[in-house]
Amino acid sequence: MIDFGLMKIALKIAWIQRIRQNSDAAWKVIPEYALSHLGGFAFLLDCRYDLNLLQLHDLPPFYHSVLKYWQDYRPMFSEDMTQAQNEIIWNNSNILINKSTIFFKHWYCSGIIRIQDLLDVDFTFLFLDKFRRKFHLQVPFTTSYGLINATPSSWRRKLKTTNSSTSSGNSSQKSPLKKSLLILLMWPS
Repeated sequence: MIDFGLMKIALKIAWIQRIRQNSDAAWKVIPEYALSHLGGFAFLLDCRYDLNLLQLHDLPPFYHSVLKYWQDYRPMFSEDMTQAQNEIIWNNSNILINKSTIFFKHWYCSGIIRIQDLLDVDFTFLFLDKFRRKFHLQVPFTTSYGLINATPSSWRRKLKTTNSSTSSGNSSQKSPLKKSLLILLMWPS
């Protein structure tokens, strides 16, 4: 018997692959524009976001539901073995300032995307003067320090011992049959 609830979820998640394709399809204009203040739809899909922390006022309901399902089911499609330095900074539900995720567009446009972009060769955070020279950005100390301070302390500890391997993985609570159906619908052979 067909589980229509599961089918609905699978069809919405199938849009993820279409959105990620590097094409200039006309239909992508609306979600990309509506999420441009967060880096765009395709970029947001790579972030560890929480919809409750994002401002999605102009986003059509269909794309909102795609993001909701992706947030709920993303762990099924990726092993979450991300090391702290590889975490995406922007829209990350673990990096909050004033209880909100952050996205500094001028930093993003300068190539600052992951924690590693803020690190020196010894895995310590760049001093402000070195940061300014490297990225040609004039930012106040409070902004730079605020972002570093917003980084979870557990990640900062991991950065100090970055050569040790991370051995945590999310185990899926979904049944293998449901996971297989979702994968088949998203990536047909």
